[in-house]
Amino acid sequence: MMFVPLTTDILVWLLVAAIAAYFIYVRRQPHLLVPWRRVTQSAYGMSALVVLVVFVTIGLLDSIHYRPALERKAGQGTAYSTEVLSVFDVIASPLRDRRERTYSAPFATRAYTRETLEIQGPDGRVRQVREFPKLRWGGAHLEDETGRGRDILVRAMLGLALGSFVWFVLAGALAWRQAISRSAAWAKPGARSGARKPARPGAPF
Repeated sequence: MMFVPLTTDILVWLLVAAIAAYFIYVRRQPHLLVPWRRVTQSAYGMSALVVLVVFVTIGLLDSIHYRPALERKAGQGTAYSTEVLSVFDVIASPLRDRRERTYSAPFATRAYTRETLEIQGPDGRVRQVREFPKLRWGGAHLEDETGRGRDILVRAMLGLALGSFVWFVLAGALAWRQAISRSAAWAKPGARSGARKPARPGAPF
């Protein structure tokens, strides 16, 4: 493949480099590091950071463009496609390649508009009818369209189970990290210096 850096890609990665340089500078400045530590210790801040990381990751993957190499023939050099793709295009290839001719309703198995179809009747004759054609990709794995509702329910439950599992793993890892950080901070000398010392006998309050 041959990388094709677009102008927007260069600007995006320059911005990423500037942000990385800023955080490297912040790590060396305690007075700038304290506010960022408060953000990481805040539930709202971490929630916003997770959403931001997802969007930034997608944006960066879509900012790496290249031209894929074509199949080489005997005696010829490497030739590249005229189509410029991004890394995100490759990841989302099923969505990009599985296109329908017309629009359809969500979770539908048939097109939104009627088309003229040729159907063979019981007598063997082919006749033309106006019908909603079956989608090429939507519900293609179903042997019977009547099982569409059950298939949607099963896939929704699997998605919910997978999402719950990932959430519990991330929440457990975060809780474990916070517990270690608190234990380390509590074990430092002078961590309990703020605690109230017992009064000496005969001493005023």
